[in-house]
Parts: sequence; C-alpha cells; structure tokens
Amino acid sequence: MHKTNFKKLAKTLIKKYGTDNPFKIAEHQGIKIIYSDFSSWLGLYTCIGNEKTIFINIKLPYLSKRIVCSHELGHGQQSFNEAVSIFMKMKNFFPEQAKLNMKQTNLLQL
Repeated sequence: MHKTNFKKLAKTLIKKYGTDNPFKIAEHQGIKIIYSDFSSWLGLYTCIGNEKTIFINIKLPYLSKRIVCSHELGHGQQSFNEAVSIFMKMKNFFPEQAKLNMKQTNLLQL
C-alpha cells in the first residue's frame, strides 16, 4: 500500500467507526491488543490463522502506545504477505539482529 493510501484509509476508518482512537478501531475490527515487555521493539502486528494481534511495548507512555497502535493497525489493513511488521527502536540495534528478528517473525506466520 502506498503512503497516500494510508491517509485515505485512516479517514475511511475514522468515519466508519466514528472514532480516531486506534485502540477502539482495533477492537471494532476484532484485533486483539496485547501489552508486553519488549527490550527493543515498540510493537508488532501479526496474524496467525484468523487471529489478528497487535503487541505493544508496555513500557511506552500512552501517546507512544497510541502511535504504535496506529502504525500496526495500518499493517492490519494490508494483504497477508505484507501483514507482519516490526516497529523497532533503531537505537542499539544492528543489521544482523534485524535480519534475525525478521526471520523469527516470519516463523510466526507458519
């Protein structure tokens, strides 16, 4: 999906559900939200079978949780092949670790 489509999609979702709260939109769409203590991830969207889930770092302040939820919710609107996304902190993060984490995340799809 192109960036310009996300802006349009956001407006459509806000109108459809009558709220701009990403947590409420996720609830309306049947997407479970789980808070976890991640060391380097801000959030993660995954779909295993028919169960869609957004994981959010519990250590984040509310506004950051809202931003991460919005970001991951956007991935929830994408096709299956695009659906798994890791929104990571770049500080103290190395390319080798990124590759390993992506491989581990791809295993969640199996």
